[in-house]
Amino acid sequence: MKSGKAKTFMSALVGKYGETKTAVLAATDRAMAAIVSHSLTPVVYSDICVNQIAAAHKNPRVKQFILSNAITNMLKSLNSG
Repeated sequence: MKSGKAKTFMSALVGKYGETKTAVLAATDRAMAAIVSHSLTPVVYSDICVNQIAAAHKNPRVKQFILSNAITNMLKSLNSG
């Protein structure tokens, strides 16, 4: 997956972090983990999450979940790889 397409998909996906249902949050976490495990390098993934999506997103809850959950997925991929 090219980083431009990944950013578009991830931007839509992280909007689900604004939900309050735990099933939605868990599914979003799994999808983000799959992206970092199979599609993008951890450096590109973290750049998109932090510098592009979290920096520009308006919802503070989404920012919080991007910085905690999405980056945790990236760190786990580093440990498993």
